Amino acid sequence: MNFSPYLTHYEAIAHLNSLSIAPMVDHTDRHCRRLLRLIAPKATLYTEMIVAQAVVYGDSRRILTFSPEEHPVIAQIAGADPSIVGEATQIVAEFGYDAVNLNVGCPSKRVKNGGFGACLMERPYEVFSIVRAMKNATKLPVTVKCRLGTDRINGYEQLFSFAKGLRDCGVDGIIVHARIANLSGASTRYNLNVPPLDWNMVERLQCDIPEVNFTLNGGLTDLSIIQQVQSWIDRVMVGRIALKRPDVLASMHASIYDELNEYSPWHVALRYRDYVVEQLAIGVPLRAMTRHMLSLFHGEKGAKHFRQHLSTHTNKNGATIETFDDALSLLSVDHLTNSDTVGRSESRQVAYSG
Repeated sequence: MNFSPYLTHYEAIAHLNSLSIAPMVDHTDRHCRRLLRLIAPKATLYTEMIVAQAVVYGDSRRILTFSPEEHPVIAQIAGADPSIVGEATQIVAEFGYDAVNLNVGCPSKRVKNGGFGACLMERPYEVFSIVRAMKNATKLPVTVKCRLGTDRINGYEQLFSFAKGLRDCGVDGIIVHARIANLSGASTRYNLNVPPLDWNMVERLQCDIPEVNFTLNGGLTDLSIIQQVQSWIDRVMVGRIALKRPDVLASMHASIYDELNEYSPWHVALRYRDYVVEQLAIGVPLRAMTRHMLSLFHGEKGAKHFRQHLSTHTNKNGATIETFDDALSLLSVDHLTNSDTVGRSESRQVAYSG
């Protein structure tokens, strides 16, 4: 792949990264991404799905602003009108993202009613027009995230034709959530869990179209599974497990990048605290940041009380950093003070609020 000399290092490798964390609506906002960056320092992060019309006609600065610490980070946009998606792509590029991804996989009823997301897989030539518009709008890598098909149109030949068409449009990568999308009234939750996984179809695509950079998504919930699929795919994308079990995400990260796993939830929480203080100072509500932390101390003594405290008290008007510290004080300080990973000054920082 030949990249423009004007692209940054991250722009050149973000979509080729071995590990990425999926775009998740109502989750992967800029605060969540900042927390994930502390857990998985090298992984590629994604925004939530952003509707192209909102970028073009809405408050793009509010929607797209992110911090440099989030790199590598990719913006995912959704839409069905090539001209609007192309304009949104140009705006996204101006904000400094490392690549732009088109959502052709969301199965929600709202998205389907808007004529985009997974239902676009039933109209492949429209997808190809959108991708060409995106490629014309930016020098950044342009990728697509899709499903295996839908309940109405599916099968390997259909998927192969779709991927080949994207290749011919110059797409820089394809992320495949290895399930079909059931668009006949099934809920979003159903579509995340029930349609059976078929990694074999993605493996066939990788073999049949080797010039395309494929990423596997769907069902990658523990380290042993990651190690299993790495025998045939170079890039994996994980989703909800990254939010529910940060410790599992950390183990995946360490294995993929061949590093020692020194993950400590205390280490992460205390560094995230600095970010929380910074954001509180500019008027961001505490709840907007701490809602992403509820699973951080999974399995730790006092984790239930930590979650309850944050869930109860951060919703109050004027909640301050003391609320954050009080939640930490409900956890086992012994674990912190005995940790080799976290320094003494950090130990005192938590201990004082107990």
